[in-house]
Amino acid sequence: MVGKIVVSLVSLILLVGVIVGVVVVVNKNGDNKEDQNSAVQMKKVHEFCQAADYKDACAKSLEGVAKNESATISDYLMAAFQNTVEEVKKGMEEAGKTNVNKDSDPYNHMAVDDCKQLLQDAVDYLEDALALVGETDTESLHEYTYDLLNWIGGVYSFQTICLDAIDKPEYKSAIEKGLTNATQLTNNAINIIAKMSEVLKSFNIQIPEGLLDNTNSSPHRRLLEVNKVDQDGYPTWFPAADRTVDFIFGKGSALIQNSEIVVRKPMENQKNIITADGRELNDKITGVVLQNCRIVAEREFFADRLKVETYLSRPWKAFSLNVFIESDMGDFIRPEGFMKWSEDPKEQYQNTCGMYEYANRGPAAATNARSKIFKNYKVLSPQEATKYTVGTFLQGYEWLPGTNAPHYLGLGGK
Repeated sequence: MVGKIVVSLVSLILLVGVIVGVVVVVNKNGDNKEDQNSAVQMKKVHEFCQAADYKDACAKSLEGVAKNESATISDYLMAAFQNTVEEVKKGMEEAGKTNVNKDSDPYNHMAVDDCKQLLQDAVDYLEDALALVGETDTESLHEYTYDLLNWIGGVYSFQTICLDAIDKPEYKSAIEKGLTNATQLTNNAINIIAKMSEVLKSFNIQIPEGLLDNTNSSPHRRLLEVNKVDQDGYPTWFPAADRTVDFIFGKGSALIQNSEIVVRKPMENQKNIITADGRELNDKITGVVLQNCRIVAEREFFADRLKVETYLSRPWKAFSLNVFIESDMGDFIRPEGFMKWSEDPKEQYQNTCGMYEYANRGPAAATNARSKIFKNYKVLSPQEATKYTVGTFLQGYEWLPGTNAPHYLGLGGK
């Protein structure tokens, strides 16, 4: 490092020459280790954010960790999650400031209250993800890809459901603005985790040959212990009251198997929707699947069931995925099956979402009258339908056998 330069300044020309010389010497022979480290760290930031849609937001969230030359991939993930937590909390603060009169506007009063709870759930999920990364060595991170995707996917769904439920701009705009950064960072996190194997390799972490993100097992995946099952095949700890479902909304991956979907009578001028997945990311790994379920009308609704419009699905985000496999469909479900979300030109999700069926039964199972507006609607082949079974869609082959819980992994009860 250039420290002192001693010269006899006999003229202005010599002085200028010395200054130029100092600049040249410093640039050529100076201590540039810091610059080299900075370049290495910026390369790590670039590689970590490569899969992110919002790269500037990603890089900004890593400013702190990028200054640490010994930072690991775990440090980068924790920084990304922690910054997302902070941004979600900003949205919570805005939701906390939003007061809606319960008497004059009960719907939005409830929607804002639900939003506050959903954002708290988002924070809880992110903190679970932080804890998981913090307690896992870097060489084992790839084993938890799907755990992280489920948590972060849930965070994204909580944010979008929170905002979608509020229908008045005067209540929604401030919360939406407060969540802008959180939504971008969550979107980034999902994309980065989905490319976990590539990210790990960029940090020189070797993954066992042949182990890909979409086939790995997860040591954290487990169900409550099953020692006894009742006459219906359910674990005894599973309350009978929970064996019927009113509506199913997508929050990450959701596969409902061997369940009775009970449809209740809606309020006046409302329609019934069985599923309403809100997948906005084209990641092909999340959505809602119903397999071997019975879709029936509640007893109190049965007499009026044909007077109310009931649809299998109404996709409410661009890449929504709804799959119905080997299920019994009651006669009250509309022949067209699926309902578009909106007439708004910006919300023509029927052009991009996936609506699939395979081997369903019952009066409403006929597919010849299904709505033609859904561009990607398809009756699946057995090979295609297998992609959406427990064994493949939820990687059940890797973790469910060890739980002793009643289940089957493929098609046809096998």
